[in-house]
Amino acid sequence: MLAALRQGLKVTYLVSHRALADQKFLDFSERIGERAKEPLARVALSTGDRTEGNVDAEVCVATYEKAIGLLLTGQIRPGNSLVIADELQILCDPSRLSLDIQ
Repeated sequence: MLAALRQGLKVTYLVSHRALADQKFLDFSERIGERAKEPLARVALSTGDRTEGNVDAEVCVATYEKAIGLLLTGQIRPGNSLVIADELQILCDPSRLSLDIQ
C-alpha cells in the first residue's frame, strides 16, 4: 500500500463485511490518514450504508458489494489503482455459503 501511494496510485482496500470495513478505516486513518502524526494519505470509507471521508481520497476501504458500484460508476479506476482484497480466500468457502446446494 505504501509503495503504491508513493507512486501516486490510489488504493482500494476490499473487505467482506461492514464491521471489518469500519475497523480498517479507523486503523488506516490513525496510521497513515488524517489522524496520523505524519499523514500520508486521505482515507475514505464506503460500505453502502455508510460513507465517510473525501470522495477523492487516496485510500478507500470498501465492501466487495460497494466496490462493484464504485467501479461501474468510474469512482474506482483500475488503471490507476492498487486493489487489496482482504480475506479473499473466504469467498468460495463452502461453510460461508448461504445457499443449500445439493
